[in-house]
Amino acid sequence: MLHNPDMLKINILSVPGIVIACCVGCANREAQTVNYAVRSAPSGERSALLDTAETVLVSLGYEIARRDTAGGVVVSEPMGIDRSGKRTVRADNPLRKVAEVRLAGGANQLKVHCKVLIQEQATDSFSFQMSDRSGDDVPGHHTAIDRDAATTAEQNSVWRTVRRDKTAEREILDQITEPADTP
Repeated sequence: MLHNPDMLKINILSVPGIVIACCVGCANREAQTVNYAVRSAPSGERSALLDTAETVLVSLGYEIARRDTAGGVVVSEPMGIDRSGKRTVRADNPLRKVAEVRLAGGANQLKVHCKVLIQEQATDSFSFQMSDRSGDDVPGHHTAIDRDAATTAEQNSVWRTVRRDKTAEREILDQITEPADTP
């Protein structure tokens, strides 16, 4: 069997390109179905559907943090929740949830994307990790301004996503996509 050295070079050089293309994918700001619960939207106008999404979130107890009419996005303020038996990093860390509703697609094929993230405050563990980063023990090198004295406790808080609340996502999507004449 004859081997062509030029073909071998082409094959060897093409492998990294294929791997990079598969790993990186396309740079796309559209909502992906992996990250959201998705439903087809009832026919109607985008802005009216966004109004409905905002109304549904408010009726479920969320406060609206941001509404981007041009981008088709409504995001809630973080809402504190009680622990429900699931243990995470620490049993006494507070939990919160943040809801996001996003519209994607054209007028005829509008899709409603929803995700509700459950987040846990991880400030203590993060602060512990950050305190041992420099490797020196000279007293003047770790002043209050170097740590967190120039910012508020809220600015310094670190939240990590624990899971998605898929039940809440389905409830939000049900209320947004149900016909208006159903009781």
